[in-house]
Amino acid sequence: GGYLKPDSIPDRQTTGPYCPSKGCKTLKDANTLEIARAIADAIARKFCKVPFLIINHLHRSKLDANREIGEAAQSNPTAEKAWWDFHDFISEAQGLVVRQFGAVSGETGREGARGLFLDVHGYAGTDWVQGDGSPFVQW
Repeated sequence: GGYLKPDSIPDRQTTGPYCPSKGCKTLKDANTLEIARAIADAIARKFCKVPFLIINHLHRSKLDANREIGEAAQSNPTAEKAWWDFHDFISEAQGLVVRQFGAVSGETGREGARGLFLDVHGYAGTDWVQGDGSPFVQW
């Protein structure tokens, strides 16, 4: 989850026409940027290859890039541009991986890049605690 909360992008609504019946999520996932960077650093150290690291720096209250654009940006033009830019970076990385390492087809006939793609998520809820009340962390 990103940390940036520019005033030029209004906060996303948690209910309304853009949200599913259970509402839109606007809380930031915990530690996703730190985890993603740690994974990228470990890959670079272990395999001497630097992975693509595509980061949405906007806080989820401004943009949820893992949702369809309507829910993600709620019709704000700046957030919509950020959504498109984020997904264009992913497409560009996939294209470079395909050009360098090729593509594969599964039994369904769908083609994909011959590479490893990770979408790192954390947990933004407050209901996940251990019996002693401390946050639950599992590695």
